[in-house]
Amino acid sequence: GTLTLPASPNKSSTAVFRGLELDVGLGTVSFRYADSGATVTSYEFTESTEVTGFNRTFDKTNDLKSSYKDGEWTVSDGKLRLSGTDRSIGKILFGNKGYGDYTVSADLSVSSIKNGSFGLIVRGTNPANGKENSGKDRLDLGTNYLQGYCVSLTESGVVLSKINYNFKSLKTYKFTPELGKEYNLKVVADGATLTVYLDGKEVIKYTDPNPFVCGGVGVRGVDSVGTVDNFILTKNP
Repeated sequence: GTLTLPASPNKSSTAVFRGLELDVGLGTVSFRYADSGATVTSYEFTESTEVTGFNRTFDKTNDLKSSYKDGEWTVSDGKLRLSGTDRSIGKILFGNKGYGDYTVSADLSVSSIKNGSFGLIVRGTNPANGKENSGKDRLDLGTNYLQGYCVSLTESGVVLSKINYNFKSLKTYKFTPELGKEYNLKVVADGATLTVYLDGKEVIKYTDPNPFVCGGVGVRGVDSVGTVDNFILTKNP
């Protein structure tokens, strides 16, 4: 087939194409340029899976069923909760690592967030727990053991970050969250672009020049006590 790259004169850009059907086994990929000075510097193929949407209201304990979980997550009073006896740290993921373009939203509330964060995981893959040299689990060592994006409530506002076994803040919408108040966070992942909404208002839009293109959804908390309700995943039109 033929794919058309977007025009981006005198600068580099990233294009994400979905729905390519490739034969199993060895094959050949070729690029043909027509009346263009463009060059392709790198490309990557990722196996994808059709997005299966869901709506978790956490009215039942089986809503805690996940593809990965570390930390003290519980379901009670119709909400998913993160707490901790020492430090409240944890990650929980739902869905398939092959999910690509989708919209995820949830109602989040924090009762403690000082120097911490609590929010959504988008296109998350390869999560792991931290361990000491002795092999003992250490949640605080594994806060960034993940590949994907996070959209989190922090003391300074809503922060979009990229995690690749390290933490990089990409963009911040400044506001002061009120403890105990529920906020609706929504993220639309479309190709290389992530658009973030807070209570229905667009607050962040970011195009990643080197994006993660597939991954599951979830929640991540670091030094925070929070709840989640109405966790909804839908396939983009």
